[in-house]
Amino acid sequence: MITVFIFIVATLVSGITKAEEIESIYITGGRDKAKKQPGSAHIVAKEQITEFHHTDAQRVLEKVPGVNIQEEDGEGLRPNIGLRGAHPHRSKKIVLMEDGILIAPAPYSAPAAYYFPSIMAMEDVEVFKGPLAIEYGPNTIGGAINLISRRIPYNSETFADIGGGSFDFRKLHLYHGNMKGQWGWLFEGMHLESQGFKELDGGGDTGFQRSNFAGKIQWSSPSSAQNFQQWTLKVGYSTEVSKETYLGITKDDFAKNSNRRYLASKLGNMDWTQSQIVLTHFGELGRVTINTDVYNNSYMRNWLKFNGFNGAGDARDVINNVEGTDKTLLDILRGSEDSSSPIGTDKLKIGGNDRSYYAKGVQTAVYVPLNADKKSQHSLKIGLRYHGDGIERDHTEDLYSMQNGQLVNDGSATKTTKTNVDSSSAISTYLNYKYESPKVQTITGVRIENVSTSRNDRSVDNADSENQDQVVSPGAGVYYQLEENIGLLFGVHKGYTLVGPGQADNIKPEEALNFEFGTRIFNGPTFAELIGFYSDYSNIKGTCTFSAGCSSTSIDTEYNGG
Repeated sequence: MITVFIFIVATLVSGITKAEEIESIYITGGRDKAKKQPGSAHIVAKEQITEFHHTDAQRVLEKVPGVNIQEEDGEGLRPNIGLRGAHPHRSKKIVLMEDGILIAPAPYSAPAAYYFPSIMAMEDVEVFKGPLAIEYGPNTIGGAINLISRRIPYNSETFADIGGGSFDFRKLHLYHGNMKGQWGWLFEGMHLESQGFKELDGGGDTGFQRSNFAGKIQWSSPSSAQNFQQWTLKVGYSTEVSKETYLGITKDDFAKNSNRRYLASKLGNMDWTQSQIVLTHFGELGRVTINTDVYNNSYMRNWLKFNGFNGAGDARDVINNVEGTDKTLLDILRGSEDSSSPIGTDKLKIGGNDRSYYAKGVQTAVYVPLNADKKSQHSLKIGLRYHGDGIERDHTEDLYSMQNGQLVNDGSATKTTKTNVDSSSAISTYLNYKYESPKVQTITGVRIENVSTSRNDRSVDNADSENQDQVVSPGAGVYYQLEENIGLLFGVHKGYTLVGPGQADNIKPEEALNFEFGTRIFNGPTFAELIGFYSDYSNIKGTCTFSAGCSSTSIDTEYNGG
């Protein structure tokens, strides 16, 4: 397969953009400081993100060591990112943030990241592993990723990026920003679409359309103010419609045409909208700095897809050509055979997973320099967050017959397969002590999560439940400058993945004691790093998903992996 892309990029800048950034924007403190962090921290810079005009975040993150990616749709629509061996499915075992704020649809109640911000809107990406990740929760075993959205430019800046390519790929990216006096603003819009590269039996669209809109307004105190203050309001809205499916093809069909899709997947369609509003305050009080965010995110989606046969056999066995399966079922999937069972067992179940998510809260981080001299510095960073999120599930199924190469609704009543409401509330605190000297940097900290979860089961089972958990994650790291251009580091921390709402009492959180050790070598622009890690798991927690082959009634059920 040959893919051709054509890009036209135009940037108009009035004056020279100010080079200095407010360091608190970077959680690491900036690109240079990341080199001497007492733990693993990487920054993918703006230049790296824009070099190849990537629209897929996974293509950007694969440049970072320790990141493991599981490809899914070929377009990067549904990210599957893991860190240091943590399972990458839906990026649910890592912490995902945008500007330091949790961005998964419901990070505590349902952390699977069906939504991921557009990488085109990001200026930098920070990746944390090891003890540096204990500031960020709730899931702390693998690490954390922080996407840094486009900053308001200090001078007028207008940008346009127009692209096109094979499979009717089209891209439009526009933004304009400026700062005058104490006020600044930024408006940004993006649109991506493609007819898709997969080939549906009988023809049809297998592509997607995605649009993102964002705006920022900022007020800063005058330069004459004794203590600097800054308020920023950010709003965002995103939509996507994508013709995606979980249905695969046989090994033999894959060998002939790896892009083939069976006709049974024709109705596959993901339709979602996401909105965000964030109010941020950054302020100085003498040498103390305080950063506070109030945020509200909402996400609504419905994924219509093939779920299986109406009792005739397991579609997985049919696809895998398991001995004893009815071979005519495979032809029904392909559309070359009609559904003909007199009792309808070879009809196809088309399910709609309708879900609504919310995530809201307030968080504050206080940085306190304790004392400083020419040789060393001591500081504390204290964080507090109150967060609430939830998910409402309304999963249904309809029966369709394959008739003359068409999917035909049989007119029977829609069946409800899952209906419940999960919610979580969490109070999170962390405390980090940092020591810095020309030779040594150390960090010692602890994160505490107090989480309450509940499930309102609206099915006939009425399996309501409530639960409370407290998780403590301590950690420490040290970096030692062995020679002028050579450093050593070591770190240890305890990581967790929380149990979600509505799970059985015997389900345990995922827990591991994690170690890292390595060396860094840098000389001017040359930088090399070699880090080894060891994760000692006391329990691995799994979650039943449809993409893993679980039945509709078992979706989101968690289990102990030992």
